[in-house]
Order: sequence, then structure tokens, then C-alpha cells
Amino acid sequence: MADRTLRGVDAFPHSEQPWVGERPSLAYHCAFDLCGAQASHVGGPTAVWASSLLYARELVRRLRGAVLLRFTREPALDERRLHVAMGPEVDWGRVRLDSRPSAHPSLGTVLWAEPERRTWQIVLSDIEHLAPCAVRICVVGTTWLRQVLPEWRTKAARPARAPTGCVRDLVTALHRLGYVAERTVGFHGPASLFWGALSRVPAALGRDDLVDRCFAAMREAFVVNGWQAGWAPVWVISAQHSAGQSGQAPAQL
Repeated sequence: MADRTLRGVDAFPHSEQPWVGERPSLAYHCAFDLCGAQASHVGGPTAVWASSLLYARELVRRLRGAVLLRFTREPALDERRLHVAMGPEVDWGRVRLDSRPSAHPSLGTVLWAEPERRTWQIVLSDIEHLAPCAVRICVVGTTWLRQVLPEWRTKAARPARAPTGCVRDLVTALHRLGYVAERTVGFHGPASLFWGALSRVPAALGRDDLVDRCFAAMREAFVVNGWQAGWAPVWVISAQHSAGQSGQAPAQL
């Protein structure tokens, strides 16, 4: 029998408030901010497909207007526990959990975090059916370098299960749905990771001046585009619908 509680989405046997008082690492923070900015620019209702409570909470709290929230693992949730787990920053007066297979042609933006190997094709099919005319899609994903992030160093409550990690496959799949990838942005790019690791050497020698130089170089290379995004721990694909009209009037969900 399917688990109809929050444990169907995340394994949180120890607490119903797993994220209270915590904030995502800088790479994730930048990715979520970019998604929020894209949705704000388009306007209208926003749909969020989330593979975990972390993704759901951090994306929803950055959005304005009506939000349609769907979980990619288990759509039937205990709503009371969900409200508690996502914290007081989420305005449930404008957020609606959606588990019904009905289309919402008025959606302005779709935010998807994070594609997983077992469900990503199913989610794509759901997006095609539920949001056939969304103006923009933003996809948050990770590569194997995700292990450097604190969110992935714990065995419990990780942001996703077996992420796809392949930018090229997702860009191709979105293109089939009529979305053209305008840019792929990576956070904490390969050069940034290199300078961060290198800073440990002067730190061990007590050379704070060289540590500062390493950190400056790390910050300079933190945000990357194009092929380098595929070598960053966190990336965001931003795709525009080929027939999307950003001037569409927002509609109520």
C-alpha cells in the first residue's frame, strides 16, 4: 500500500519540522533565487514540481501570486503535516496542493526541482498535460559534484533520490515539448571548486592573505554558463515556450 503521509515524500521519522531554522547552501540559494526571479518576470500562476520538502519550501517561499504545488514522488499527502514541515514562511492562502490530473492552461511558469531517474519522464508527461502552454520552464538539477554540498552529506532527507544529472537529455526532452533552452546556469562552477579546495593549503600554513586570494578567485568563478554548468554541483535550465506570450493576463487557479 502506498504511503499517504509525508514519509512518502521524505523520510522524516525524527521530526515534523526538518527545515525550521535552516537555509540552503549558497549554490542552492542562488538557483532558487533565479527560479523565483524568472517566475516573477513572467507573471501569472506558477506550478512547482518538487521531489522533496526542501525544494518545495524554498521555491514556494520565493513566489508571488497563486502557486500550484505537486510532489513528484507521492501526490497524496497529509496536508496538516505538510503545513508544519514547510514552516510559517509559506502562505497557504495562495498555495494549492494539486493531485488531480486536470489541465491548467493559464500557468505562466513551471518550476521543477529535481528530475530523478525513476520519475523524470513521468513528470515531463504531466507537465505536457497539466501545463501545455506555460510560458517558461525552469529546471533545477545537480551533478555528481553535489556531494560537496551540505544538503547531500547526510543520509537522511536528501533533496532527491537518484537525480538524472544530465543537462543534455533534459534540454532535448524540453525541446520535444516545444520549449527552447535559452540558458543553462551553474553555481559553484569547476574553477570555483578548484579555488575553494586550494585554499586549504595556505590555510594550513597560516597564510590568511593567500586564503583571501583563493576565496576572491572562488567567488569570481562561482556562476558559470554553458558547458561549465554541467560541471557545477547545482544548475538551472531556463527554457522559453516557442509559442509563449509573456503578455498573457494572469488567471486564477
